[in-house]
Amino acid sequence: MRVWMMAGALVLTGLTPGVAAAADTVPVTVKVANCDGCSIMATWSKGGKSGSKFRSSTSKVRNGSVKFMVPKGYWLYFTGTSPKAQVDAATILVTQFVGSSEGAKVSAKKARTLNSGAAYCLRAKKQTISARAALVKDGKYRLLSLWASPQLASMGNLAQDGIKGVYGTQNTLLCSGKYY
Repeated sequence: MRVWMMAGALVLTGLTPGVAAAADTVPVTVKVANCDGCSIMATWSKGGKSGSKFRSSTSKVRNGSVKFMVPKGYWLYFTGTSPKAQVDAATILVTQFVGSSEGAKVSAKKARTLNSGAAYCLRAKKQTISARAALVKDGKYRLLSLWASPQLASMGNLAQDGIKGVYGTQNTLLCSGKYY
């Protein structure tokens, strides 16, 4: 009787032996240079395409780092904003610029020239991503540029048409498939 009550209590509280609530999530840390006070948003979904259920979480960069717990294996991308930037769009954290290669270190000067497209998606796994940030002047506006350095593998869809190495969005991005 006592064993049955114990098993019932575990099932009711969701604590079944061998199944942990956090077992399906992994820590993903973004270390971003030059962006204390920026807000970084992680967005993830299982399918990464139109019709998928997207979730997100936002954290402020403190001491050069933010950490998110995300479902392992889900499509994942990051966007960021800076209180010093002057545009109301979120900047996409570029995982790999078109014209760059996995493992390449990209300087702020080089990033400004990479405007032909950019990968931004990855699959969630326990990892630390090293990123850089820079404010870029475009006419009278300051834009936030945000990219992985060293560059990560190119996965999923590409963002098109950067402005001085800046790729922005005001929408949820798809990692797979088309919008319509």
